[in-house]
Amino acid sequence: MAERRSPSGWFEDVCWAVANGPTPIVLAVCADLTALRRLVEWLRAGVPSLAPSSVREIAPDQLLQLIEELDDGAERVAFVVDASGGDDAALASRWSAWNLARERIREGLQAPPRRNVLVLLVTLTRMEDVARCAPDLLSISTVLTVSEEPFAVTADDDELLDVYRQDQAALEQRYGLTTDEVMAKLIQREPVTIPAEDLRRWEEIAQALRALPPR
Repeated sequence: MAERRSPSGWFEDVCWAVANGPTPIVLAVCADLTALRRLVEWLRAGVPSLAPSSVREIAPDQLLQLIEELDDGAERVAFVVDASGGDDAALASRWSAWNLARERIREGLQAPPRRNVLVLLVTLTRMEDVARCAPDLLSISTVLTVSEEPFAVTADDDELLDVYRQDQAALEQRYGLTTDEVMAKLIQREPVTIPAEDLRRWEEIAQALRALPPR
């Protein structure tokens, strides 16, 4: 199926990256502090619904000590850090220290028997400073610029609409379910025996087509 993605992610994209993403470090860049706090609440509800785990907020100055003291408990934890605070000097010092400790952070999160995740939250206005102070940390992280509203296709975008409709029809035929039926199962947290890649694409399609009338 064709792959078409919006240039920025949605809150649900961050949840997905935390629960199923390729790296144990996720950096979410939010429009402002209000959006950042809303994302924290979204993570609290969304991450446990995608994978057995809990979400725990920690202060920036606790991060390195926490990595050293992680135990071998059975519960998988997503540690969420609001990393936008402080003046310019404090922010630069913090991110530079994390940059130097990046491998220690990554290895600590990945230590068996579980795979913990670190979610660093920063506002768009601080991202330039973060990129300057911690380029190596960013290079081993999943970085998402986050919008509260998901991308949506309009009726005027014929080419893109055709791509989504074709992919939607292929999924519905493959699994014998309508898009509405699948989304209802997800909302109600019913078991869904659909591979993660296809399920993710199906969610993207439902989000993108949400503003259009049913076929």
